[in-house]
Order: sequence, then C-alpha cells, then structure tokens
Amino acid sequence: MTKRSTTVLAGLTAATVAATTSLVLAVGGPAGAATPPPWQSGALKDPNAVGVLTLHAANGAEITSGTLDDGPIAAFVAGSTALRSGDKYATLFAYTPKDGNAPVGSWSGLQLSGSTDFVAATLPSAIDTGLPVVALSGEDTTIPQYAAGYPNTSSTAGYQGVYELRLRTTAVGQSATSTYDVVDIVVDGNTWHVAGSGGEATSTSLVVAPTSPKVGDTATLSATVSAGVPGSVQFKDGATALGSPVAVASGTASTTTVVSKAGAHTYSAVFTPTDTDTYAGSTGTANVTVAKATSTTTATWPASARYGTATSVQVAVAASAGTPTGTVTITSGGATVGTGTLSGGTATIRLGATALKPGSQSVRATYAGNADVAGSDSSAGTLTVAKATAKLTNKLTPAKVKASAKGKLTVTATATGTVPAGKVTVFDGKKKIGTGTLKGGKVVITLPKLKKGTHKIHATYAGSALVSAATAAVVKLKVVK
Repeated sequence: MTKRSTTVLAGLTAATVAATTSLVLAVGGPAGAATPPPWQSGALKDPNAVGVLTLHAANGAEITSGTLDDGPIAAFVAGSTALRSGDKYATLFAYTPKDGNAPVGSWSGLQLSGSTDFVAATLPSAIDTGLPVVALSGEDTTIPQYAAGYPNTSSTAGYQGVYELRLRTTAVGQSATSTYDVVDIVVDGNTWHVAGSGGEATSTSLVVAPTSPKVGDTATLSATVSAGVPGSVQFKDGATALGSPVAVASGTASTTTVVSKAGAHTYSAVFTPTDTDTYAGSTGTANVTVAKATSTTTATWPASARYGTATSVQVAVAASAGTPTGTVTITSGGATVGTGTLSGGTATIRLGATALKPGSQSVRATYAGNADVAGSDSSAGTLTVAKATAKLTNKLTPAKVKASAKGKLTVTATATGTVPAGKVTVFDGKKKIGTGTLKGGKVVITLPKLKKGTHKIHATYAGSALVSAATAAVVKLKVVK
C-alpha cells in the first residue's frame, strides 16, 4: 500500500495553487523537438540533477507522452538514483524554467504530491527496484493546476512550453535532499511529451461540418495530421470521447456524431503517434455553436365554451430532433389564460371557468422550449364563449296579504361558476310592478298594494355581460280584504 507522510517535509516550503479543472495551458509550440533542453548539458547543466525520472502507467509500463486530461500525468514517477542512503520517502515537485542564463535554483516551483513510502509501498515489478518512486493520485496537483499559478510564457527556443519535474527523498527527522532526479516535459495544448525523448513536433487541425449545426444534425469531424506521421485520432466533444480512436490514413481521420445538445461545443481531435519515441502528439480544436432543434405547436380548440364552466385545450408539440419538454401557455389578448406541462409531447391544458369572457375570443398556444428544443407558437384560433346560464327563482313572503298591505318577493339568481349581478323586474301578469338590483345574487322587492284577488307574480332577470337573461316561474299572490 502507498503511504503518505505529512511530517517528513517539515523543512520544505511550497506555494499552493487553487484547483483548476479543464484548463487549456497558455503556452507556445513544442520546445526543441527531440533535442534536450539547454540546462541538461553544457555550461547551463544543473549540478543538483544527479538522476533521471521516468513516467509510468499503472501497470509499470514507461510512458513518454500523453494528454493533460484531469488527473495526474502518470500513475508513478520513478527515479534512477538513490539520492541518500536511508531515505524512504519520495516527493514530486514541479518548476518553471527561466529564460537565458538564470540559474536553475532561481526557478519558481511547487510541491505536486504527498510523500510516498517507496520502501514499504507495493509497486509494479518493473519499478519495484528499491529506488525512489512517487505514486500519484487524484489528490495531487496536476500539471494544468500547477501551470495556472506558474505558467511558462517563454518564447525562447528550448524553453518554450517546458516544465521540469524533480523527485527528492527524505526520512523521518531529515530535511529533503538538495539533489534530485529530474525529467523535463514539453506541453503543447492538451498534450505533453518528455523533452529529449522523442517529441518531434506534429500538428493537427480540425474542421467541423456543418459549421452551424442544430440539434439532431449529423456533424462530420475531419482532422488533418502532419503528413507521413502514422497514428490515431481520438475525437472528443469537450471531455467526452466520440467513439474509439480513428486510424490516420493519408494524413487524415474523420468521424461523425449526431449532435444532441444545443449551445457552445469545443470539439477536439487528439492525435497520438504510433512512434511516440520519435513524434509528439498534438491536438486540433474547433469551437461550434449548436442551435436548438425546431418545434411545431398545434392546438385543438373546443367547438365552444361557456363562461363559468372550465374547458380544456389539447396541445401537441413536435420537434425536428430531441424530445420537447417543458411548458405550454394559452394566451388571449396578451393575457395568460392557462398553462400546462408537456408529457410525451402533448398537454391537456385547463382553461379556468372565468378565464375567458363571453364572446368571440382569439387564442393561441405557445411552447416555451427547453435547453435543446426551440419554442414555437400555434396558429391563432377563435373560441366562442357563451354567457353563463342563469337560473331565477322567486318566492312570496307571505303568499297571502290584505289589500291594505304590501307583499314581498325574494328573487334569487344563480349561475355555474359566477354570481349573477344586474337588474330584476317584477310583473303582475304582463304589468310591471317593481324592480330591484341583485346583490350577491339576491334581492328582496317590496310589492305595491294590489287589488283583491289572485295575482300571477313573476320576476325576470335582464342578464349581464357575463350571465344570460332568465325568467322565474309564476307564483300566486292572494289579496283579501
């Protein structure tokens, strides 16, 4: 098992860099192709660099290039030299070279990893040699995160895009070694390679067609790679791989993908050469804005409606691609009179009992759209709304009066979904004998003195803008001396 120590590095100081994901490094092209950086030999040679670091995959296999996706650059970093007898912990650092004759000791750097107990650790057999090894994990600082705080902005040949990794060792009670094993890596976009070990520059460009696709379109991604360099291209949409790597043939590789999400997409073509000892990988990118799929909204309006009684509208939304989900709104005269949520592309939308006034009303259904499907309007429809149907009743109190007294008639008007308002007229046969105004759907009208005999009394309601007219049944008033 890999063990970490938080105490053995007490004598070290290191800056910290805030974690940054999906970072594109702001560096130039690859440095020096397959030529080692200047400080690895000659007058600029680093006197403290006494050994060489190698990078390894989880199975122990050595790697000399790769991509800078989120995560550590390798599973293991192995040194070639036992820096100090008795040391058992190894730690990895990164440094950014300075141009010109600046001594390596003046470079800015950062501790990347925790400490690995390489003596007790269980390691792949290829690197389990007793020499220093750092096991990297997701908790360690990545190269993109390091570069966010210590970028290499040099444009000088041999320095451009280079970062140096140094491995130091220590033991409990000991400060870290002043000497170290070292490896220089060259960063080019989203790829890296070991400087001086292969790394001849390649170039990859990417073209996406159509240039302005919409959701549901089939996009073709075409990569052009440096002529004569065999290898494969992994196409990606952001961090998502689009299928398996595609072999390069005659300097090109291509794939197709059905676009399913609207918005900004960064497509990439990551080229990995077959001969990584001679060539470095490269990446081409293309930024594409994907439009939403189109939609069509259709509403089926009821043949008629009545004020005071709820009614329903059937709405269907079809999309050129994707699934239309979200909200549909019914409007009339600019006002919202009903809303509903699509399920399976359809919605039954209830219009409230009093949402539409009586008369011929212009109505329209509007789909709001979603993240991948654009909204749309139905064609305008006309909905004929009838007035609410009133029911009128009248009751005499009492039904028998003397000729010298006045009777009273209680008139009540009702309608579904609303309370009638307006004028009520009382008749004795065909003769008008009184009027009143409904309040809360009811009015008590005092009748005039009537002659002896039996009188046929009834009330009529004139109706209103919302409620139809109505006539109550005849009630008989007996007048005596």
